[in-house]
Amino acid sequence: MTSSTPALSWPWHPVPGISNLRTLGGYSTPNGKTKACVFRSAAPALASGAALQKLGIAAVYDLRSQQEAASGGEGEELKKLLERLGIEYRLVPVFDDASWSPEAMATRWARTMRGDIVAGYRDILRAGATSSFRAVLRHILERPHEPLLLHCTAGKDRTGVLCAVLLALVGVEDEVIAEEYALTSVAMRSMLASLEAVLKKREVFAKVLRERGEAVRDEGIRNMLSSEPQTMRSLLRILKEEFGGAERYVRELCGFSEEEVRRIRENLVEREV
Repeated sequence: MTSSTPALSWPWHPVPGISNLRTLGGYSTPNGKTKACVFRSAAPALASGAALQKLGIAAVYDLRSQQEAASGGEGEELKKLLERLGIEYRLVPVFDDASWSPEAMATRWARTMRGDIVAGYRDILRAGATSSFRAVLRHILERPHEPLLLHCTAGKDRTGVLCAVLLALVGVEDEVIAEEYALTSVAMRSMLASLEAVLKKREVFAKVLRERGEAVRDEGIRNMLSSEPQTMRSLLRILKEEFGGAERYVRELCGFSEEEVRRIRENLVEREV
């Protein structure tokens, strides 16, 4: 980490029942510091409900597919608990069920296991623009005083790409965004063994790899679960070169007007006086 990166105690929010929980607040922009109105994490468990309420979370945006969220074990129970606590739960998939079918994901994961994470992130930018990304941006636009939590499974890929768009939109420096993304590697240390075990048990995943003459290897799984700064640097280049930068992406792909983008920026930044 460089001196531009916050200390390890910040931006983390250790909470029972939820991994990789941290805020996007407190990062420097040309107009001030980002507000602590957006939190990111891995998929929350039932044990995290009361803690999220204490953090002031008003809404949880789940970026997983319907099939993926349903297979998590606690999805419906967590939704009911959050609603009892006055926290809105919204399932806003980046990928639809067809794109998240076992076969489709095995194909995507095989590519990632070979070390090509960035291609998958390009897919996330394209798939999420008019669905999950738009929903989160709409919340920031219309409900600026109601903090939100966004998450996927590990809080690394889909969550990481959306958070990068938000930070780039308000002018956080690329290197700081890359370092913020890499903070997930700290959380992944405690999640690595369980995630590796889950991946190795997915027979359809192994079947697709076998058909290609490949195998589920520890090195490949670690490639999938990595969050290196260079990956985010590459994504930010794609955002600029292929999508015209964060502002153009939010306007043209997510469907917001120039005035709405201005207000989203304003709602994300605590201006200096």
